[in-house]
Amino acid sequence: MPAHAPFTVISVRHPQTGRAQLYELLALAFGQAAAVQAFNRVARALDAAMLHLLLPCSNYVDDYPLIAPAAVADDTPSTAIALMELLGWQVKEASQLAATPKFKALGVVVDMAQAKTENAIFVSNKPERVAEDRAMLSQMIKTNRASPALARRLRGRLQYACSQTFGRSGAFAARLLRDLASAKGGERQLTFDEALAAKWWHEYLAQASPRKIRLMPELPPVLVLTDGAVEEYASVGGILYDPVTELFEFFGARVPDEIAASWGRHCGREQVIGQAEIAPMVLAALIWKEALQYRQTLVVVDNDSAKDAAVRGYSPSLPSAFLVAALWQAFAAAGADPWFDRVPGPSNLADGPSRLEFQLLSSLGAKQRQVEVTHWERVRAPAAQH
Repeated sequence: MPAHAPFTVISVRHPQTGRAQLYELLALAFGQAAAVQAFNRVARALDAAMLHLLLPCSNYVDDYPLIAPAAVADDTPSTAIALMELLGWQVKEASQLAATPKFKALGVVVDMAQAKTENAIFVSNKPERVAEDRAMLSQMIKTNRASPALARRLRGRLQYACSQTFGRSGAFAARLLRDLASAKGGERQLTFDEALAAKWWHEYLAQASPRKIRLMPELPPVLVLTDGAVEEYASVGGILYDPVTELFEFFGARVPDEIAASWGRHCGREQVIGQAEIAPMVLAALIWKEALQYRQTLVVVDNDSAKDAAVRGYSPSLPSAFLVAALWQAFAAAGADPWFDRVPGPSNLADGPSRLEFQLLSSLGAKQRQVEVTHWERVRAPAAQH
């Protein structure tokens, strides 16, 4: 606004003369705390103007993705450009904005090429951005050193990258980098937790699948109930029921002693009930990967701390945090959309199989599934630092 002009004058020290020079800002300054919010007010106004002209548009800061039917796709960019120019905004040439089934916007790739065949849109990270992030992580892992500035930069970039695939998957590793990112001083050696986080991110970025956004009406959710028990030994159980296919299965198994021991080593205690409550959720996502594929899933437990850790994607206990990361990775691999909730213990039908009691479920017609060696390895906590 013209009335704000007096507040746009800044003073900059000239590097040669050492004298202060005054400049008037003609645009929002890069780095201003309120610049993004202020710009977004204008950006949303432009977005609203396009929607008024029936241009299906959205915006992320200064990117305006347009989605249109193939019949009018070639004319849609030129219409948007005409509107922007009419309002006094400079945009790229029309030749640079040709409509394609696959486009990029601020580090994200949106692929609609399979919208007809797969009834879905796929969202992923730009390969160049992934390569840059993995290169920084490789150097960090190789030297086992990093600065708080690098940790802050990586943390922001990695959280953004993770949100394009399966957001909660990275909460575990992001929290492990938090202390380094908020520290003062220069470069230092990584702690065990920070090194673990760097390795996790490096592997995850190479393996993360694009997010699949279904265009079909949602089916009723799959129901998964899990439970864990620790008495003379740790044991776990789970149940799956699909109201669409009527698939009804369960598993129940004793946790191998070496797996349970890996949970306790980090805590310095033998009590591992917290991990025993989270582990069956991971096993359920692994065992029933095909049944859960691209389905909404209601996961029910009878332990508040396990439910809260799953919702947050993190736990202050390192072995529990590792299990939660494995949980979200397993759901990401299946493309499932989980919702976690709690029921009282007496209402949790998975209590039986968690105590290796299978008679009731078998009498109800449920089929038993086995926990494979590869599944157990996914819930093994990483070796503790000595």
